[in-house]
Amino acid sequence: TGKGMTADGLTIQDAGSNDVTSNYLVTYLTNSEGIISQRAISVTAQTDTKVYDGNTASVVLPVVDALQTGDAVADPGIQTFDTKHVATEKVLTPSATVISDGNGGANYAISYITDNTGVITQKGVTVNAVADAKIYDGDNSSDGDPVIGPLAVGESVLNMDARLFYTHRG
Repeated sequence: TGKGMTADGLTIQDAGSNDVTSNYLVTYLTNSEGIISQRAISVTAQTDTKVYDGNTASVVLPVVDALQTGDAVADPGIQTFDTKHVATEKVLTPSATVISDGNGGANYAISYITDNTGVITQKGVTVNAVADAKIYDGDNSSDGDPVIGPLAVGESVLNMDARLFYTHRG
């Protein structure tokens, strides 16, 4: 609001003559009541499918509507899953879009549009037996702990109830 406005470029031609503006002294006055409103654009999340990795990050970038000529998308931003857990029809939400418009992005009103077609699938985990030796004791249990992995970063085995057993007792 309060944008200055100036008239310019007026041409007056006398009726019935080729004389242009000779009978008039043109004075241009300014007005400080101009308003430029933000242009509405959408940033829309896109579908993504990933294997469980313990976080909500998506590697797919959201799509930004077309901008005014001369302006650019400096950073399309990110999109995230609603939770880190395995499921289908997960909601993906875009955010953090940066527009380069010479006005810090303030010429645009951004609406972020979610997408509910995200999928996080289960991560495969292996449980490997380790070598062990023991003296015969009548059962097939082992004192060795199996090797479990790989797990998502920051996650660990809560309860090591997994045990190794020999396939034969003797």
